[in-house]
Amino acid sequence: MTVAAAEAEMQKIESRQSELTTTIAALNAEAQSIRKSLPNMRNSLSELSIEIETVVSPDLRRQRATYKELADKGANVREALGLFSNLNDLTSRKANLERQNERGAGDATSNNRLTNTVVAPFAERVESVLRQWGFPAVEQVHFDTTAKDLVVSGKARTSYGKGLRAITQSAFTISLMQYCADNDLPHPGIVVLDSPLLSYREPDSAEDDLSDTNLNGNFYRYLLGLESDRQAIIVENMDPPSDVELGNRVVHFSGMADEGRFGLFPL
Repeated sequence: MTVAAAEAEMQKIESRQSELTTTIAALNAEAQSIRKSLPNMRNSLSELSIEIETVVSPDLRRQRATYKELADKGANVREALGLFSNLNDLTSRKANLERQNERGAGDATSNNRLTNTVVAPFAERVESVLRQWGFPAVEQVHFDTTAKDLVVSGKARTSYGKGLRAITQSAFTISLMQYCADNDLPHPGIVVLDSPLLSYREPDSAEDDLSDTNLNGNFYRYLLGLESDRQAIIVENMDPPSDVELGNRVVHFSGMADEGRFGLFPL
């Protein structure tokens, strides 16, 4: 019984060995066939690569360039439409304001709101501030009710260079806060001045250049003397003068996310 079983198992093994020999022979034949066809496949691949480089790639680059041009034109069109929309909105607002001004021009009550009696104390406050700052050649300051602006030493504020205009605008803004606070008039009690000392950095002319004066120091010392219910925030690209002790009131805006404070509004 054992011998018969062993013989049967041997027959199975011999049969499988024969099948394996046949399979190996077939695989060897297939491998040989593949090796023979490999040079032709390589040649075909090389030809296809050359065709892609010479025919397909240039066309694809042209299509990409065309797509980029179309995308850029689309962005330009969207930007132009946005500007056109803003222009229409601003034109509409301008027309509305002009209509309101025309209606207000015939309103005697509106015209009489700014009288010399009303604006004279304010103009005196501006004159006092400019004198304390050391503004050059201040003789008299008054408020022109028609132009709705200051006249400094007989000269319209807007006719000064941009540096002196920045200083007189700052004096106007600070004085308005002071005047309102002293007379219990509505005011938030805080002002923000952007580049008020432009005449020290970018003067229009020699007359506009105050770099040889101490107006900047007087300016900061005046602000240090403001009462506790009044605050001024100064945004400047130049350091305060060394002879003014501002302590921790100075905050440097680095413009970088990983260094100090990024800007007026934290990142």
